[in-house]
Amino acid sequence: MKEYIIGLCLAIAVISSLGTAALITQPTTNTGTETDSVITYHSNVCVSKNGKLLSCQPNLLTNDGKDYIRELLGAGSADGAAKYIAVGNGTNTSLTDSTLDAEITTCGLARTTGTYTASGGNGNWTLSKTFDSTCVLSVVNTTALFNASSGGTLFSGTNFTSASLQSGDQLAITWNVYVN
Repeated sequence: MKEYIIGLCLAIAVISSLGTAALITQPTTNTGTETDSVITYHSNVCVSKNGKLLSCQPNLLTNDGKDYIRELLGAGSADGAAKYIAVGNGTNTSLTDSTLDAEITTCGLARTTGTYTASGGNGNWTLSKTFDSTCVLSVVNTTALFNASSGGTLFSGTNFTSASLQSGDQLAITWNVYVN
C-alpha cells in the first residue's frame, strides 16, 4: 500500500510538474515525438563522484513512462513506484527505450531503491542513491528510474558526464523532482 501511495504521489507530482501546468488547447493524440507534447516534463539528475559534482542534467520522460502515469492515474493499475535507480555505460535514453542501454548490474552498481526525501517545500522531492564501486569501470555515463528492481517500466533517464570508477569510488545519483 505504501508503494502504491508513493507511486501515486510521484505520478501526481510528475504530472503537476509537467511544464507550467497544462496549456489549454484542443485535445490531440500524442504521436510520441519530443516536440509534439502540449505538456512538458521537468526534472533533473545530479551526479557526483567521491563528493565532487560531475553534472546536473535534465532527463527524458519515455513513452513507457507516460503510459505508466496514464495507467496509475487513469486505471490505478501501474505496478509500483518509480523508485529504482540504475546506472549504465551506454547511449542516452530515447522516447521509445524500454531498457537502460548497457545497464551495469555488477561492481556494486546494480539497480537499487533510491532514498525518497520530501525537500525544499511543497511539491518537491528527491530520489537518491550513493553507489560504492567494488571494481574498476572505465565508463559510467547514464542513469534511469524504473518501477522494479529488474525489468519493469523505464520511467525516465539521462546521460551525464562520464565517470571512470576505481574500486572504493562512490557515485552519488540524485533525481530532483519539483511541482510548481
